[in-house]
Amino acid sequence: MNIALENLKRPEYLQFVFQNIQSGRLGFCYDSGHENCYSKGTDLLSMYGNKLMALHLHDNDGTGDQHRIPGEGTINWDIVVRKIKKTTYRGAVTLEVTNEFSEMYSDISAQEFLKAANEKIKMLFI
Repeated sequence: MNIALENLKRPEYLQFVFQNIQSGRLGFCYDSGHENCYSKGTDLLSMYGNKLMALHLHDNDGTGDQHRIPGEGTINWDIVVRKIKKTTYRGAVTLEVTNEFSEMYSDISAQEFLKAANEKIKMLFI
């Protein structure tokens, strides 16, 4: 069984665990939105990209965990995608999105929203 620790409000906790527990089964779940609103400028992908086991990708404006479609907030996706591609990670990309805080996608159907999210993530990684 693998355990992937997600970045939340206290990146120093990740540092402590990764420094004190050495295991090929212990890895990192990068959450783009959490880094942008909880620990902006920490550069967790550079620090723990070699331990990457999971991705939770979403955007926000930096003031809260809004789970917007990538490109709808303030995250620099060119930089994030470049750093992800530098890792050896080849697993699933989880879009952790909702239209609850969306300005662009609040008045469309769930199917249209999911299609827009899927198209955006394809554009970023292809």
